Amino acid sequence: MKNITRIAQYTTALVILAQMFVGCAKEPSKNSQDQDNQQSQRTAIIVDKTILKLTKHLIKPIELKNEYLINKIDKTIFSNQISTHLMAGNLCLVFEENNTFKAYGIKPIQVKISSAKEYPNGTYHDALISLSLDNCENFEFGVLELSNSFKNQYIEINLTKRSDTFKNSLPFLMPLEPYAYSLGLNRGNYVNGDEELSHLAMEALNEFGVQPIKNWLEPYHNEREYNFQDYVLNYQTSNYINLPMIGDINLINTSDFTPWFYVFDEPTEDYMPTLKSDLQKIRRQYPRVKRMVTTSFRAKFDIDIYCEVAQHITDKEVSLLEKNNKELWMYISCMSHGCGPARRYQKNPLKRLPSPYEYLSGEPDLSIDAASNDIYAMYLLAMKYPIKALLYYNSIEQWSLTKYGINPNKDMYNFGGNGDGTLLYPDLKNKSFTPSLRLLLIREAQYFYEQVKIHPKRNNLLKKFLSTTDWKLTYNDLTQYSF
Repeated sequence: MKNITRIAQYTTALVILAQMFVGCAKEPSKNSQDQDNQQSQRTAIIVDKTILKLTKHLIKPIELKNEYLINKIDKTIFSNQISTHLMAGNLCLVFEENNTFKAYGIKPIQVKISSAKEYPNGTYHDALISLSLDNCENFEFGVLELSNSFKNQYIEINLTKRSDTFKNSLPFLMPLEPYAYSLGLNRGNYVNGDEELSHLAMEALNEFGVQPIKNWLEPYHNEREYNFQDYVLNYQTSNYINLPMIGDINLINTSDFTPWFYVFDEPTEDYMPTLKSDLQKIRRQYPRVKRMVTTSFRAKFDIDIYCEVAQHITDKEVSLLEKNNKELWMYISCMSHGCGPARRYQKNPLKRLPSPYEYLSGEPDLSIDAASNDIYAMYLLAMKYPIKALLYYNSIEQWSLTKYGINPNKDMYNFGGNGDGTLLYPDLKNKSFTPSLRLLLIREAQYFYEQVKIHPKRNNLLKKFLSTTDWKLTYNDLTQYSF
């Protein structure tokens, strides 16, 4: 309760409500009322004299306009959808021991070198802190998650649930290496057994609609202190199953999945002869497993899945892939904002060198200082083009710099961008992690994608997407093309 007292002393305008949000559902039973009374001292809402308001659709705090903030919301969602809202106000919201509601505070992070010249430097918000009375702070912005309608004296949210359930039809695949997780938490030192701590991080990725995969560089027989079956296969959420490149994969049951190898990442021209030979060998050894390479179409190569960087996906490229019966995936890279040097390969990793290519190229960007609409657009591009899955190259890339004394919670600049390849923040003290607002936006974009797919006027929205680098999307579109 120490933090509560400190906040109350900060301003006499604070109002402390020691009660649960009241839902718009049926009258609670006596047992539930008794339980609520027992919890009333542990559950609170703290706001200042500014009336608490929130957005109907999730965006980043820096994009807020007055007209987006409202205190009454009507929204239709899938029957199993979590409704997520950005909250504004000098506030701390806590929903402890309550499965209906969840609240996060959003920590600020200073951007000193922007990912692209078009992005302003300054204060952004990204790391999510799950709130309880033990860590309640005076957050300027928060996120509210709920699965049922509710109202109180500040806000009213009426949720109408559709009869159909949300099913994610566009997998988002992202590496989370248990060994790298252990190194990052221990500032570059491997600690035996700490790989197991990555289980919770993998579960969190799944919660936000991301499927963890095995890094293509890590072969099956060389795994350190953990088992591929226990990690990767336990977190399959789509029809695709990412397999290690070597090892007795015949022991893994793939009858219900589409197995695939991550054969090579962005091969250069001088590697092409070796790649061609490797693909032929893999075909002979593992005829049932699809081969994925992050490259553009190559006529004489035995590649099944082409995972192409967004700006390489054009009408002409898609036509070539379809004519040759090849599958298309897409990934978003640092090319979105202009790639810079990897800091761990610099003579002084503590320096943040500006990228020589720091201008936007047009395709969606996953950096901290990019617009939230970029993440929604990333999914909608899979309606314009026959994209079967999305790939991102890492979830904890910035953790590799902790051994140099760099704290990713304060410094996320790498590869010419902020947060590129890092969607989880390390909690070094507790050997844990915190998720990011961008992860929440990925899940919101998945919901929006599935809603637009069945929207009667979806073609009007898709007309705004001329290419991967020429598209328009507004906050009003999120409202207009939702249910």
